[in-house]
Order: sequence, then structure tokens, then C-alpha cells
Amino acid sequence: MTMPPQGGSGQPPQGDFGGQPEGAYPAPGPGPYPTAAWGAGYPAGPQQPYPGPQQPYPGPQAQPADKGFFGALFDFDFEHVVTPRIVKIAYILAAVVIALLYFVFTVAAFSESVAGGFVVMLIVGPLIGLVYLVLARITLEFYRAIVVMGADIREMKNAQMRL
Repeated sequence: MTMPPQGGSGQPPQGDFGGQPEGAYPAPGPGPYPTAAWGAGYPAGPQQPYPGPQQPYPGPQAQPADKGFFGALFDFDFEHVVTPRIVKIAYILAAVVIALLYFVFTVAAFSESVAGGFVVMLIVGPLIGLVYLVLARITLEFYRAIVVMGADIREMKNAQMRL
């Protein structure tokens, strides 16, 4: 690879270049674009000035009036969501159902044998209950995240349409 000619003479420029040894090429000019001395055909810089800061995000728009749980549940236009409201209740119900099933299986295991009952009560039951509780939590968080993302996308779309 050859360096482009400097000043038309084909010789490196002479003089003090900020601590570089004599005869070394100077560093390119400031900015991402090379200067005309470093090669022809490069643009001199950006053609348009920087547009400045963008408009701030206008924030959420006013939502329709809250219809309540049953009003949102029977909203057939799906303008109101019920998922964020029922996630807490669904998680509590899942925990209660898992605890009841743990109790039922422990009683059933004790009715078969005392040793089997202790194994279910101390080892198997808590592990299976914990796994199901974690799965219920992950599933409910997933559903809630999807609903929240949908609401955020709707807000951004409405804000973009207002601009």
C-alpha cells in the first residue's frame, strides 16, 4: 500500500509535527473524514448540520375512564386489560392450590405407609410444590410482561401519530 503524494512533490512534508521525528507524516485532521492533503475523493465532512436535540417524549396520553374489574372483564372491544389486575389474585390462588395438593398427597402417602408419608412430606412434596410455584410465577410474569409491552407500544404509536 502506498501513501498518497503530499503537496505534489511526492516527498513527505518537512518540519515540526508535534514531537514526531522529522520526515514523518502528520496525523490526519480532526474528525472522521480525511483532509484533502491525505487523498482526493473523500468528502470534506458532513454535508448537513447536526439537527440538534430531538423533541422530548410527550409522555402517556390520557387513558379512558377506568371501568372497574367487571367492566373491563366484559369489555368486548378489548380497550381495557384485566391481566395486570388479576395477576396478584391468580398467583395467590396458585399458591393456595399447590399447598392444598401438597396436603392431599401427603395424607394419601401416609394412608399407604408411614415411611412413604414422611418421604412425601419432607422431600418430594416440597420440591414438587416449589417447582410448580416457580412455573406459575414465571407464567404469570410472562403474561403480564406481554400486556405491559402492548400498552407501551400503543402509547408510542399514539405519541408518534401526534407528532
